[in-house]
Amino acid sequence: MQTQHLTATGIPAAPYTGAGLPANVPEHPDFLQPLPWTYGMRHRAQEILPGVFLGPFTLVRNREALSHLGITHAVAVRSAFETSYLKTVGHLDGIETLVLEAEESLAQNIITKTQAFREFINRARASRMHALAAVQSGQIAPSPLMVTAGTPAAAHLGITDEVAAQLQALGYAWSISGGTDVAPAGNVLVFDIDGVSRAPTFLIAYVMETYRLNYAQAMYYVQSRRYCVYPTKGFQHQLLELEPILAARQDQQAFVRSAEQAMQHKRGMMAHDPTESEMRPAKRAREHEEDE
Repeated sequence: MQTQHLTATGIPAAPYTGAGLPANVPEHPDFLQPLPWTYGMRHRAQEILPGVFLGPFTLVRNREALSHLGITHAVAVRSAFETSYLKTVGHLDGIETLVLEAEESLAQNIITKTQAFREFINRARASRMHALAAVQSGQIAPSPLMVTAGTPAAAHLGITDEVAAQLQALGYAWSISGGTDVAPAGNVLVFDIDGVSRAPTFLIAYVMETYRLNYAQAMYYVQSRRYCVYPTKGFQHQLLELEPILAARQDQQAFVRSAEQAMQHKRGMMAHDPTESEMRPAKRAREHEEDE
């Protein structure tokens, strides 16, 4: 019998079911399949969305790994207390970094910071798509994780059997199975001190808004990729409060789109309707015929 874990709000945490997405999460091309979870995986990073990784702070110390993984963007979520010993955060060479200050406190407002997070992640994902297109067109070299040892491409990149084994271990450590979707740039690492509460909270909010999910659905999905995710009670309540805010924003966007479509339709109709000046010669001709 499988034990069901409950969050602080009474929403059940998503247990790994062995295959497929959690039952209440809709299918989407960006959604990855659940990962079998072991305790040691909390010290590694997991790919939550294509090119978007979530994990603890210790991962930023391995710059070679970041380079191999095409990590060119990072989001560091830290408290004021942690600033004193996370001095390297925000100064990662060659990595564009967004630093978000957030305390593990009931008074901490995270909703006001979600826009900056969303915009940063979207920029990173756009650069990832450009990088993948450049690989496909042959403009830049593929990620080492995409290259098979013993091929000409591997020789060109200096990937020996030993290096290939190291890359395989690296892919495992970051929960990457390999394949043509491993971009050589544009991947982003979202992290805090342990990758359990604050950083995941921002990523859950991003999933909610980007894919129009409620809190429970987004939480289920993120936990299916990193099971140790557990936002604090205060953050859970804020994510629940975010639901109506996003719903109202989406309704407003839908209204604006509908109004724009109606205006375009009206303009199209007016373009095909004869104007008064165009009708005047025909009207005069009819009046002339009637006089005769």
